[in-house]
Amino acid sequence: MNKHHILYVDGHVYISHKPNNILLYNFIESRGQTFYVKDDLTNQIFSILSRPENANRTVLPEDYKKSEDLCNIIQFLHNNFWGDVIILPENQEPPACFMPICNLEGVKSHTLNDLQSITIALNGTSSLFEIPIQNQLPLMYCSPRNDFINYDTLISFLGDVPNDVGIRIIGGDLSSYPFLKEVLTYLQSRFQNIAIFSYFKFYDEYLYSLNVNKNIIIRGDEFYNTGKYVKSDKINLHFIVDSRAAYRNILNHFPEATLGLNKYVWPINLTTNSQKIRLLISFDKKTLTKSRIQLHNYFLNKILNRHFYGQLYIASSGNVHTNYNFKPIGTIHDSIMDCLNRIDENDSWFHIRNFKPCSECVFQWLCPPPTNYEISMGIKSLCQ
Repeated sequence: MNKHHILYVDGHVYISHKPNNILLYNFIESRGQTFYVKDDLTNQIFSILSRPENANRTVLPEDYKKSEDLCNIIQFLHNNFWGDVIILPENQEPPACFMPICNLEGVKSHTLNDLQSITIALNGTSSLFEIPIQNQLPLMYCSPRNDFINYDTLISFLGDVPNDVGIRIIGGDLSSYPFLKEVLTYLQSRFQNIAIFSYFKFYDEYLYSLNVNKNIIIRGDEFYNTGKYVKSDKINLHFIVDSRAAYRNILNHFPEATLGLNKYVWPINLTTNSQKIRLLISFDKKTLTKSRIQLHNYFLNKILNRHFYGQLYIASSGNVHTNYNFKPIGTIHDSIMDCLNRIDENDSWFHIRNFKPCSECVFQWLCPPPTNYEISMGIKSLCQ
């Protein structure tokens, strides 16, 4: 009876194939391995294996052992219990491989339940205003200083927003906004999670007294004068640095163990110091093979941008954005549902790595989604 050889790879092992490059990543063991291959047969086999409809399995040609590259990968799979070659009669179906799939249905139709946070710029600022956001990357915002958001229209726009949506208040010198107390009183009566962001030089006793999440943005040598704020665990301090020297100053002033608790360091100044900033924030993609990457994040990376999804930004002009670096989707004179219904694949919620050079890389969907750093610096990726 004739037999055939079946190469299978376990369902929890992600296969990424680009010409002459193969990546295998095990989501259970949180580790991966890359292979550079030269022969056509290995490229052909892994092109087939990487297609979802083939469920990580394919029939090998009888002379597959002539390929040194293919045999090396098979040996790696066997030694690590990630897969193997099995021999079956030609009339027998290969064993089933159970693999997770991603359900795309409904992802691009939006409801109020998709909202996670709304950032509101109450007034303008004469220079770039950096918005550090915990667990994300900073955003650059600039608007004419004489812009003031219309209080009544803003309150009307927020009327249908669920009370569990996070609200972030920004705007340079917040105390110069004429309806600051009225806005904060309304927000505190409606929403459970409110954060304010203000530069250190504009931070006053009123802001300090508020029962909200307080964030002070500190630039340059201002951290030497932060006084009581540094000692408070009720205030988040965000240090904006534009060089390695500035970063070292922060480390010399504060124990490194306290950074990331209520003290955060953000590299910035993208226009004048982009090369130095790129060194601070770039990563070596080889470290991804040793990093813990969750399976659901891999699927999400193919569909949406986890940094941006669910967020809206309101400029002091009244324009509504999915991200200040993207075109408006409406204004606060519209209903919030009208704005949500205008979000499409060209907005930040769906800004994924489907462009070159990322689309030609085996790490395409394992890498974190594009960030505001890349957008602000005008570069495609931050990997080395």
